[in-house]
Amino acid sequence: MLGDVLLISDKHIAAAAVIAERVMTEFQTLLKEHSGHKYIVAISGESGSGKSELSHSLAIRLKKEGVRPKILHTDNYYRVPPSERLASRLA
Repeated sequence: MLGDVLLISDKHIAAAAVIAERVMTEFQTLLKEHSGHKYIVAISGESGSGKSELSHSLAIRLKKEGVRPKILHTDNYYRVPPSERLASRLA
């Protein structure tokens, strides 16, 4: 989450390498068909599962490939405001 200290381990770096290889393969194919488009890689998971660490590791890896990644944190994005969610859980 934005402002948190990232604890990047070897497992995050290894996972990022696997994902980066797949992304670059797909990216090269898509570039031939849709030059100039922007692409999204979404990472999801439970709280505390390492999404931020993986995202950061993946961004570093993709930068080495010449890609300009941008991480968009959605940790604080809620369709229903937290106060309403709490009220519905307590009801």
